[in-house]
Amino acid sequence: MRPRLASFILAQRGCWESLASGTAIASLGSESGFEDSRAVFAAHSNGGRPAAIIGQATKATAIATWTLLHTFLPHRIILGGGIGEAHFNVFAPSIREQISRATQIPKRRVEVVKAELGQDAGVIGAAALVFQKTNLA
Repeated sequence: MRPRLASFILAQRGCWESLASGTAIASLGSESGFEDSRAVFAAHSNGGRPAAIIGQATKATAIATWTLLHTFLPHRIILGGGIGEAHFNVFAPSIREQISRATQIPKRRVEVVKAELGQDAGVIGAAALVFQKTNLA
């Protein structure tokens, strides 16, 4: 992410990216002397400020999932990207708990899974959409 774009996103208080992205976690961690988001994740199990930062990120992700769940009624929530893939086991429990309290879906209908396509998922999805729309597939 380019620094100018990162500062724009982080300036948008309350948006998901400003709370749960690697850039947001690194920015919040730097205020407490952490070098980057990896350092914050490494220290979060010790409690204190790193745990609060990661707690905020997982809560924001769970709330966003709740909103997406009730808007689109998906059968699967896929966590991807740098943070979602690297720290799936940190985020998935909060999301599963939020799903368990959902009111508009049958219980146990929605699964939470880790993305399988890695950092190329967006490019692969865009290419698949182009092939689908142009009947090249």
